Amino acid sequence: MKKFYQCILFAVCLLAVPVCLPETAAQAELFGGIVRYSRKTGTLTIPEGLDSIPPGALAYCMALNMKVAPGNRHFMVKDNVLFSADGSCLVYYLPKRKGHVYRIPDSVTRIAPMAFANSRNLRRVVLHENIRVLGAGAFFRCNFLEKINLHDAVKLREINDCHTRKPHGNGINDNYVTMPYEEYVWTGNSHSPLHSFYHGTFEGTRLTSVRLPDSVEYLAEETFRSCQLLRRITFGKRFVGGINTPEKDPGKTLLLYQLDLESLKFRGKNPAYRVRDDVLYSADGTVLCQVLYGRHMPADREMDFVVNSGVTQIADGAFYHMVCLESVTVEGSLSSIGRSAFYLCMTMQTFRAGGDIAYIGKGAFSYCGSLLSFICLGKVGTVDREAFLDAYQLLEAVAGGLPDFVDDTAFRECGALPVPEFTPLRPDRKTNS
Repeated sequence: MKKFYQCILFAVCLLAVPVCLPETAAQAELFGGIVRYSRKTGTLTIPEGLDSIPPGALAYCMALNMKVAPGNRHFMVKDNVLFSADGSCLVYYLPKRKGHVYRIPDSVTRIAPMAFANSRNLRRVVLHENIRVLGAGAFFRCNFLEKINLHDAVKLREINDCHTRKPHGNGINDNYVTMPYEEYVWTGNSHSPLHSFYHGTFEGTRLTSVRLPDSVEYLAEETFRSCQLLRRITFGKRFVGGINTPEKDPGKTLLLYQLDLESLKFRGKNPAYRVRDDVLYSADGTVLCQVLYGRHMPADREMDFVVNSGVTQIADGAFYHMVCLESVTVEGSLSSIGRSAFYLCMTMQTFRAGGDIAYIGKGAFSYCGSLLSFICLGKVGTVDREAFLDAYQLLEAVAGGLPDFVDDTAFRECGALPVPEFTPLRPDRKTNS
């Protein structure tokens, strides 16, 4: 019966005739998995008996117009935008809706998850101070969105990713189920695993700068993923969420290291972070979160970076793709070097740590094509997967104390290394000079 229903819906999409949503939320969820493949579905009708629409079920619908059937007491449509009947929730904005600017009506206090996803024409969104909830993935893949006045939404507290679970396989029978991050429940099994995807609220937009209101405390990992033009972010006074440290608080840690940022600021005295010499640290100085200037220096400029003894952790991607880095010296000991911490640092030649390194994360030194020497005067604990992947000029990886565990792939494609493992540090080299 399920397959029959899917085939009927798929045929309707291909015929480009007016479409009426099924009567139940479960069927609407099924419909969402089909309309992702449609090119044109005419007029989308919300039927009389439908009382809810799963988040993201319509995110890929290419309908040109939308209406609510007479007698439906749960939804209303105004200017091809779907709202709850009382106007307090903006549920769905047609991706093909005309107009470059949209002003959120004053009655709206909540924007539903994936509400504006995949909008093709939207350039600017105007928010107001009464918006309390910005739905997970609300502006996902709004590829032409350039401006949004987030700083005026002074009642927002957090921004989440929208979690999508897709069963293994392909074809029209692969239904998509979307939900906010915090509602994730694993329902797969060994025969039909569900693959997870997280859709960032502003992922893929053309934003160049963002100012957050003081009220925002947390941002999810993928909030600004693939925002290739984003250069400046200003956080508010109350922001305490993680930055590039996802292992500490999953779902409330923002990943920034893949962005080409020029400026990262905090209004007032922030309790969790400080920026010094264009380097972002935790407030107590123990975590080096991100170096901001590395990608904007001339490639022929050589820079030697010293990690002071107060730093005990280098966060994920902290030095990601720095084009001018020649050497790194760590004065003290580190509890961890995060995932992709020095990924694509193609000019770095030497790394030297004066103390212990408890953990070297996945891909920490991957694609460091000029890296010749890795020296740790203390003990190395665990070396994770592909830590030195394709560091093809690496000649030595030595430590005062050999690792407890080295993943089999840690030195993959390190062709210049005589033996693909750590070797003991000679006594005569145990010096910081």
